[in-house]
Amino acid sequence: MMMKISLKSNISQIKSQYAKMLSQTNIEKLQSDIISDLKKEGLQEINASVGADDYKDSDPVSVIERDNAIGIQGSQAIYDEYGTGTMGENTPHPEKDMASIPLNDYNSGKTIRKNKNGETEASKQGIPVNGLYWTYKREGEKIYTQGRPAGMHVYKAKMKIKSHMKNIIKKRVGELLSNR
Repeated sequence: MMMKISLKSNISQIKSQYAKMLSQTNIEKLQSDIISDLKKEGLQEINASVGADDYKDSDPVSVIERDNAIGIQGSQAIYDEYGTGTMGENTPHPEKDMASIPLNDYNSGKTIRKNKNGETEASKQGIPVNGLYWTYKREGEKIYTQGRPAGMHVYKAKMKIKSHMKNIIKKRVGELLSNR
């Protein structure tokens, strides 16, 4: 599974705005430089976010960089990005409803259980009374979990790119025009 941000669509605006002033070669270099700068900003954010998100109940995800896209991949990438269970519900991803694949509501699977009293193994494992949880096995050990918070790695990168885009474009267009 892969979560990614496409950077190329934002460049079409620049092309149409400055096409008359620039040669095709310059436009292609401008596009390449802007995408490179935007990828750098996004990758910094994803790497910082993934590196800080050492969550015990998740297999690691890897950061990817392909052509005009950056993101994360791995068997748990979708869960790392959007979160699961009570923990995900407490830190909901702002774009969960817009995901490219349909996602279930938090705490909605048939394996979800409720800790109805304080004398269960779930309580001994830190699940609060009336807390929702599920279990799975890892290396033969039964793991109790209330899910994982939404890591929002790709979302955070997208927001960082969005906040820096205008300045990067201004900088790169300015450099190009000053070198004419």
